[in-house]
Amino acid sequence: MSTMQKLEVFPEPDYSAINVSHTEHAMPISIRLPEEIEHRLNELAARTGRSKTFYATEAILEHLDDLEDLYLAEQRLVDIRTGRSQAASLEEVMRRYDLEN
Repeated sequence: MSTMQKLEVFPEPDYSAINVSHTEHAMPISIRLPEEIEHRLNELAARTGRSKTFYATEAILEHLDDLEDLYLAEQRLVDIRTGRSQAASLEEVMRRYDLEN
């Protein structure tokens, strides 16, 4: 156990507005972490008095949108390159959705 001082603990945010909770209604998952990451997570949880689950959920919430954007964009590019989809110019999109001045 670390001899570091505990940080001031703030209440955990209420995730009910975005349908994420730390209750029995949340889906349990199991992940394997590299030893160094697990150590850092344990230290953070111990120093702040919050759970490892709290921080794992925070990390997922923080990065999931970016990961979705990245992987969906990569798939879209594959679809365009293989002819399953077509690209549209900005001008075409503006006309199609009546976004011109």
